[in-house]
Amino acid sequence: MHRYSSNFFDAACIVPVRARPELLAQAVISILKGSTLPREIILVLDGTAEERAADQNGVKQITHSAEAASVRLRVLETPAVGPAAARNTAVRATEMPWLTFLDSDDLWETRKLEMQSTYMRKRPHLLACQTGESWMKNDKPVHRPRKLTPHTGRFLRDAVHSCLLSLSAFMIRRDAFLDAGMFDPDFALCEDFDFSLRFLRSHAIGYLEEDLVEKRSGSWKQLSQTPAIDAYRVRALCKLLGDHGRAGEGPGSIAERERSEAIRSLTHKVAILEKGQEKFGQSAFVQNAIREGRAVLSLSSDDR
Repeated sequence: MHRYSSNFFDAACIVPVRARPELLAQAVISILKGSTLPREIILVLDGTAEERAADQNGVKQITHSAEAASVRLRVLETPAVGPAAARNTAVRATEMPWLTFLDSDDLWETRKLEMQSTYMRKRPHLLACQTGESWMKNDKPVHRPRKLTPHTGRFLRDAVHSCLLSLSAFMIRRDAFLDAGMFDPDFALCEDFDFSLRFLRSHAIGYLEEDLVEKRSGSWKQLSQTPAIDAYRVRALCKLLGDHGRAGEGPGSIAERERSEAIRSLTHKVAILEKGQEKFGQSAFVQNAIREGRAVLSLSSDDR
């Protein structure tokens, strides 16, 4: 039997879930097997009443394990508000100075929190960091493209093209998360991409190269497989360019080279949506994203 760690870090680990009781139990057990443990784990059961009842079965599987590890297990419920709003609900509920996250289909490695907390203690100038991760699909390793591997720094120029923030590997000071505006609840997905663009305007993110998270995919439904995902990325880039699109205008403004990269990425993603619209037809949401993207590109061109 695993002997739980007596080492704790003043963090909350936030795990949103929707109709994944077995995966939820596996995710939480991976946290509890850690060499360092968070003070509390906050589960947010998000979905219909039927879905939340199903996830309660997953909660039952891990309640005793959390008690044995002396970790406070809190269970919140939200009525299908989406992962962004669900995580925000947990952030408001905790008083822990550090926030960590875990998707319900991912796993933490044993030393994840130990190594990450040590890394941050040695770098008090940083407000956030993330670790490396291994990718698994149907229990088989998947190669992680080099362009999707983050690094230490304020890498906004790279982040406008691809999401380089993995929430399961992410740690951030709670006050910094609040200052950045938390997750945007209007984003049913890509809330991590949107948050990373806002945070990286002003702050660097540290990176531990060790693969301390197992990112999993399988037969279960995943939001990342949503066909309209680029519409959310377009909206996030429009926010970035709309809020701070002119270089050098006060705190949080983006540099000209960052602005240029954001425009290039937005142009590319709008073209993808337009091509998909011509071939398959698209929803009103996607059409609105195309119009918004084109409007922002037009304004950005006029500013140059």
